[in-house]
Amino acid sequence: MKRILILTSDKNQAVQLRAMLETVRQEFEIAIGEETGRAILSQRYMNLIMVDASTLKSGSSWVFGFLANRGLRVPIVLLGADRSVVKDVPSEDLPQVAFVPPPLDLKKLICAMNCF
Repeated sequence: MKRILILTSDKNQAVQLRAMLETVRQEFEIAIGEETGRAILSQRYMNLIMVDASTLKSGSSWVFGFLANRGLRVPIVLLGADRSVVKDVPSEDLPQVAFVPPPLDLKKLICAMNCF
C-alpha cells in the first residue's frame, strides 16, 4: 500500500481531494500549508506526494528544494497545473513529476498516481 501525502494550502481543497479519493485504497496524509508539509516529510517516508498548484502559485517551489536537500526522490503529482509551474526549478531538484490539469478528474488523477 502506498503512503501518499496530499499537500494543499486550502482546507476545503484538502477535503474535496480526500473525498474524491475515498475509493482508492492507499494510506493518505493531508498537510495544509508549508509548515505542516515539512513536518510530515521530515518524520515519515512517503511513496508519492500530491501537490495542489495553489501551494506553488506564489512562485515558491519549496517542496522540490526540500526533497532535494534531503536526498529524497519522491515522485510528485501536481494537481491543477502544467509544466510552466516547474520552469524555474533546477533540473537536479526535480523528481519525477506528473501533471493533472484542471478541472480535476478522478480518472486523470488515478492515471497520474499509477504512473509511479
